Amino acid sequence: MRKAMDALNQDINQDDLTYMQIALEEAQLAGNEGEVPIGACVVYEGRVIARAHNRRESDKSPCAHAEFLAMQKAAEILDRWRLSGCTVYVTLEPCLMCAGLMINSRVDRCVFGSYDPKGGALGTLYTLHSDERLNHEFEVVGGVLEQECSQVLKDFFARRRKERKQAKLNGTFEKPCAAEVTLLDAARTQINMIDSEIFALLGQRLDVSREVACYKAEHGLPVLDENREKMKLEWAESLAEGTRKELYKEMMEDLMNISKKYQRYLINNDL
Repeated sequence: MRKAMDALNQDINQDDLTYMQIALEEAQLAGNEGEVPIGACVVYEGRVIARAHNRRESDKSPCAHAEFLAMQKAAEILDRWRLSGCTVYVTLEPCLMCAGLMINSRVDRCVFGSYDPKGGALGTLYTLHSDERLNHEFEVVGGVLEQECSQVLKDFFARRRKERKQAKLNGTFEKPCAAEVTLLDAARTQINMIDSEIFALLGQRLDVSREVACYKAEHGLPVLDENREKMKLEWAESLAEGTRKELYKEMMEDLMNISKKYQRYLINNDL
């Protein structure tokens, strides 16, 4: 794998360094917005026709990778889906999705900064750009301004870990999304309904106990020990309370999960 990576570094030129610097500027913009700092630009006939940065969190879209957005913009600018003659610059090695889009859009070349050991599809884990089974191959150059591109990511995640730790110490919580609020409201409604049923059953039991006591008194029958009746009611109440505790435990687990997400929300939005 290292040998394959080294082969990608052979054709770096001054233009690659210049355009990668533009991609790095986009990465910084992403970091400022709370996104993972990855930037990209598309060059056609010696000029930048599109540039973009990671917006997955902002757009709530799994497709909003930097290079994916940049290629979409480039297609709009050129008014065609084929990106023949284009070079895509991106600060992190493209994933399978973005590498696949490069194949489908027929790009000429891709230049990336840092390698991605967990998802790189252009030399690290896969080599889609040179897979002869596919209907298009393109040139790839990796490791351009690799240290700078890697450092931007390292700084971002180091800052994120520090902020998360501080948020945990401060006891801050994550803002629940609409679906989570609905889930919690439903859980509370269910608990209230069960509470009502439990109290109704307890009330019925008390009424029956009183009726039985009155009937026995009227007909001269022996009345059961009041303490025994009290123990029965305490047992019923204990059973009801146990049910409540189980339900509250489940709801609190949901709340804990949501609170962890809320911490990320505060960090991402600098709150």
